[in-house]
Amino acid sequence: MRSVKLDLQDKRVELEIGVEKAWRWKDSEGRAAQVHVWEEREWRHLNTIQCEKTIRVRVPRLKRADGSTEVAVVPWAERYTRWTLAFEDHALQVLEACASLAAAADLLGLEWSSLRRIVESAVERGSARRDWTRMDYLGLDESERSEDGLPQAARKSEAKPSQKSFRRGQSYVAIGSDLDRSVVFEVAEGQNTEAAMAAAVHSEMPQAELVHDKFHVSKLLG
Repeated sequence: MRSVKLDLQDKRVELEIGVEKAWRWKDSEGRAAQVHVWEEREWRHLNTIQCEKTIRVRVPRLKRADGSTEVAVVPWAERYTRWTLAFEDHALQVLEACASLAAAADLLGLEWSSLRRIVESAVERGSARRDWTRMDYLGLDESERSEDGLPQAARKSEAKPSQKSFRRGQSYVAIGSDLDRSVVFEVAEGQNTEAAMAAAVHSEMPQAELVHDKFHVSKLLG
């Protein structure tokens, strides 16, 4: 830790961290790499005493064996992001407790577009870790979307739903999920046509057994 700057007027805390220049660096493929240039970078971190906290570090841009360059990865954030992993995790928890992206962004002091990028990054990380080689029970459903484009049914899911942009006036979204693991794996525009879903399943997976959930069974009986 090189220095800590506290600005009570602007409610900001800045941490400056030093990096050993003699450190032996490796590129993203684990091969030895040389320092090409040093670049100053900054990340938003968790607040301290109601002050916005940032981490500032001079990070090397590494020269790879093929002559290309890449910014070295730091342990507290993903490459090329402007937030620490701890802050991103906190932002997702705030989003789950809010009714919309706009409300969460206001609480976090972020632009709406910035929070959207945090969610998209989390979705990409989660999707990369999942194993889709086996899925016994596929769930297909439609839900009305909320004001920020998120499907209401998927908002509280354990899996952060993919952030999709829907046209104005688009009231329904189709949701694909792994029912065993309670994981949403795809969200797309829907037309409120359940019959089309059934036809698609019969066409693409003729061996599959189609089962309706209790809600739709009650709806058909009514």
